[in-house]
Amino acid sequence: MNNIYHIALDFKNNSLKDDVLANILDVPFLKKVCVTEDSGFSNRLFSDIPGNLIIFDDKVGIPEYCRRKLRSSPTTLLIHLNEKPQRDDALHLIGMTPAFFKKGFHDLLGICYMLHLVRASITNVQGSIKNL
Repeated sequence: MNNIYHIALDFKNNSLKDDVLANILDVPFLKKVCVTEDSGFSNRLFSDIPGNLIIFDDKVGIPEYCRRKLRSSPTTLLIHLNEKPQRDDALHLIGMTPAFFKKGFHDLLGICYMLHLVRASITNVQGSIKNL
């Protein structure tokens, strides 16, 4: 895994997006983070970089959105932040209410980050074993 953790935000609710961004930038364990807006023009610069994490609120066709994102990057985790969040293990989709966001977002972000570190370590070990 490279040293930069890539997080894409896709929000219709700007105040919620601002809260999420402030919380991401406040996390002490993320030394280098690249935050892009997944739905806008700003993401074109980073279109070839697979996202580690995508956080979004309201969206039509959430399962298809998740499938499309996973096709381009199978290790991406997705967080649906909504009053009635959807959750689906097969789609790497984590549901989170705004109330839980206020209490446990840093913990959840830490778990997502650790999952990516472990997955990257396993991939590196598998690559080393193949080269023996």
